[in-house]
Amino acid sequence: IVKRAPQEVNRTRPRRTLWLDQYSGKIVHERDPMNDSAGAVFLQWLYPLHSGEAFGLTGRIIIAMAGLVPLLLYVTGVIRWLQKRKAERKRHARPARQAV
Repeated sequence: IVKRAPQEVNRTRPRRTLWLDQYSGKIVHERDPMNDSAGAVFLQWLYPLHSGEAFGLTGRIIIAMAGLVPLLLYVTGVIRWLQKRKAERKRHARPARQAV
């Protein structure tokens, strides 16, 4: 039996699992995600973070904005490079000859 606990991160893939004896109905084993190791908790967060499920609409907006940061860094980097290149060309340009 698989059930989702209210405090679980992953809502589409619940991790709380019960194994029952088929004849008596007694619980044979219980897997509670709240008692997992740090590595297992990290793995449980992967899908909700990538699907945008973890923090709702606010989280999706933040993730979308963070996804645009590399583009912003690229564009501003090219602009700064062009500015420096233009300044270097002006600095190394030959001085104009004076009229004799």
